[in-house]
Amino acid sequence: MKEDKHNSFTGIMEFAGECKGKMIVSVILAILSVLCGLSPYFAISAIVAGFAQESAALAAILMWLAVFVAEAALKAFFYAESTLVSHKAAFGILRSIREKITAKLRRLPMGYIQERSSGQFKMLIVDEVEKLEYPLAHAIPELTSNIIAPIAVFIFLLRTDVRMAFISLLTLLWDLL
Repeated sequence: MKEDKHNSFTGIMEFAGECKGKMIVSVILAILSVLCGLSPYFAISAIVAGFAQESAALAAILMWLAVFVAEAALKAFFYAESTLVSHKAAFGILRSIREKITAKLRRLPMGYIQERSSGQFKMLIVDEVEKLEYPLAHAIPELTSNIIAPIAVFIFLLRTDVRMAFISLLTLLWDLL
């Protein structure tokens, strides 16, 4: 007989229903936000490289500063949109969970319901379900995007210079030791 492997994340996602698409959009927007947060470093490095080569023209500096400001604005925009979409999805999922709990309560024997206080049911339906809001609205999109971004940087470094990519892994090893 095959064991049913069930973890918390898949259990919560079973309640997602039509909100799964919103969660995916939220994660994509969060990834774009993190990537936009990386690109201003390229603008600053181009300005510094121009000064190091003594070829920094005012027009080039202003262009790179405009890129820096635009990317910072895009980062804030994508982050705000990701948070907005993830909260809408999270509250939709929480509503679905609460509806399923109340539907299950309707099928419970009256004696079971009378043995418990209304506070116990309130704690279950309101308080316990509310604890899921943070992981759904923040942790899933932000954690996913903050894991994918370093991987993207590592891939970029692999394409630029393999030695530099592997040397960048030394910082991870250093932190582990």
